[in-house]
Amino acid sequence: LGIAFLLGAGVALRRARRDAAAGFVLIWMAVMSLPTLLAEDAPHFLRAVGVLPVVALLPALGLDFAPSQISNLKSQISRYGILVFPLLFGLVSTTRAYFYNYTHDPMTGYWFEGGAVALAGRVNSFLGVGWDGERMLHGDPGDRQVYLDPRLWDDWQPQLQFLLSAPEAVTLISNPPISDLPIFDQVAVFAWPYEDWRWGWPLLPTPAEIVVEEGPLSQGDRDPAPYTTYLAFFAAPPDTLTPAQARFSGGVELLGVEVTPAAGDRLRVRLRWRATAPLAEDYVIFLHYLRDGERIAQADAQPAGGRYPTTLWRPGDVINDDHYVEGVGDLFPDRDALLFGLWQPESGTKLYLLDEAGNPAGDWMMVPVESLISNPQSPTGGP
Repeated sequence: LGIAFLLGAGVALRRARRDAAAGFVLIWMAVMSLPTLLAEDAPHFLRAVGVLPVVALLPALGLDFAPSQISNLKSQISRYGILVFPLLFGLVSTTRAYFYNYTHDPMTGYWFEGGAVALAGRVNSFLGVGWDGERMLHGDPGDRQVYLDPRLWDDWQPQLQFLLSAPEAVTLISNPPISDLPIFDQVAVFAWPYEDWRWGWPLLPTPAEIVVEEGPLSQGDRDPAPYTTYLAFFAAPPDTLTPAQARFSGGVELLGVEVTPAAGDRLRVRLRWRATAPLAEDYVIFLHYLRDGERIAQADAQPAGGRYPTTLWRPGDVINDDHYVEGVGDLFPDRDALLFGLWQPESGTKLYLLDEAGNPAGDWMMVPVESLISNPQSPTGGP
């Protein structure tokens, strides 16, 4: 069709002086191309949308002209076969481009504001009302409150206004005067992850079970690379009945370990900690993935990727601490194990694993991966 377009443009140029219709088509296209030709950015199809009413005429003119110039094709079938072939080829290629290439391109989600839709769905999911990305919820926000960074609202105001189902439970706020805010049992804070998001910490009720979540990626047409849409903190009343699987010095308890596949051939290891006393220093969790006793991968980080450090842990808080392990490959539950603990990088001190009598039993703990797939087992300590 591109060849037919060029052929049709040549025919129109040759006829322009004696055929007003041909001249009109060329003038229309030239004038309607000016918005994109004169713009400082790269050519943009939306700015050139004015050419659409006539642009299809030139390929048609070329396809009409070609058979008449080929004198050795006597039969009508041969002549019109020249017209049918490019149209069928265009039909197949366009169908493949739209229903296969376009749907599998990661940019398609960005073009359709996938990040903003995910943000609204996550807010609705927390509040229990509206479209959550998979289904329609018909609950009631109740004693739940969402605090939203104004930067997120400014970036996606039309989408959020349309999709949020309980706007009365959403408050735009940053650097708030905490004393003026009401107290809620369940709170979600959605912050812009590329500025100071620590203003959200004081908004979380205490004690609480805390989950830190990074949103999906977004990318605008002028952004050089995808970026994280939002950073969210979720706080709900903690489960006080869950027994500790292990106890560390400093008042840190381990409630459980979960291993689940994550995107990009990674493993998500969630360590659930409970604080029984405040910690004066920021500790790093060292996490080693072992196979047959040898370390094959490592994912050391502050709790929740540094989003909720140990100095913020308040007595009674339960912290869901996610670590993403890469390079593990296929799992061998009977051969794999997790080894982890808490240490302070500046001083080199570690929190000790305690035995039932409260005496130090080592400075790390190991849990077989097999136990995380079936029934949890008691961890073992080491020096």
